[in-house]
Amino acid sequence: MIVTSELTNVAFASLPEYTGGGLSSFRRLATMAQPDFKHLKRRVEQGVLVLTLTDVEITSEGVTEDLRLELLGAVGSQDSPKVVIDFQAVKLISTTCLRALLSFRRHVREKGGQPLLCNLGPQVAEVLFTTRMASTTPSALIPFAIAPDVPAAVDHLSMASSQR
Repeated sequence: MIVTSELTNVAFASLPEYTGGGLSSFRRLATMAQPDFKHLKRRVEQGVLVLTLTDVEITSEGVTEDLRLELLGAVGSQDSPKVVIDFQAVKLISTTCLRALLSFRRHVREKGGQPLLCNLGPQVAEVLFTTRMASTTPSALIPFAIAPDVPAAVDHLSMASSQR
């Protein structure tokens, strides 16, 4: 079962603007152009960006902020990104992870895209359902759609983009 939803009129933290200069800025921009991710793996399937989270636990502020920046960097300047976030390796998240997910969702939606979560383990699902971040029933107040696995998520997003 795939659940879609919409969340409106909520302000979230955004990616900080980079305003540096000089040679170190050039190195940072070059690194940003070809990111090396520590907390996720990136691939494309049927035109859908699949981001697989690699951490078993996402509970600390530092990991959460790094993950947020990596998620935003993975989408880059892509227009109308269709993105699957695969939680298969993740066994535990804390509510601090929600900020990263909401920031990423806002970024993707502003670009005309759609995020979809999949492979939620029991404890991850419990946090997302308890905080009303995801649901098995459609609701305009629930920010994230869910799918059981990557193939179902990719199929859903591929069909959604072909119907436009």
